[in-house]
Amino acid sequence: KGKRLAKDILSLCDTLRDETLPTIGLEIYDGNAFPKWRFAVPRSAASDSDAREESFPQTLPKNDVEVTMSNFFQTGRYANEFSAFDEEGFPTHNADGKELSKRLIRKLIKKRAAFFIKNQ
Repeated sequence: KGKRLAKDILSLCDTLRDETLPTIGLEIYDGNAFPKWRFAVPRSAASDSDAREESFPQTLPKNDVEVTMSNFFQTGRYANEFSAFDEEGFPTHNADGKELSKRLIRKLIKKRAAFFIKNQ
């Protein structure tokens, strides 16, 4: 009975880590000695549980839309993640209308730069 209870508790912890926390913009990952957490772009609850923050587009999409610096966050993986953009097409507010944190803005800048460096 004790092993089954432990297994059920661990299963609930896995669900919390993999499905619930990412929908509110938090990720827990393995650190060197202890688990660590970080802010992330919130995922919808209906998204695939295998899609992690690192699963950004690795190549240009196969459809006819050309990804540019100004529409990068309005197409593909980010299509419904943000509600407002600046004049350069960079997101300023998430899908709920809340302003993005400075930390998340820095992270998105790095992700966009990495995508275009890889796909030059």
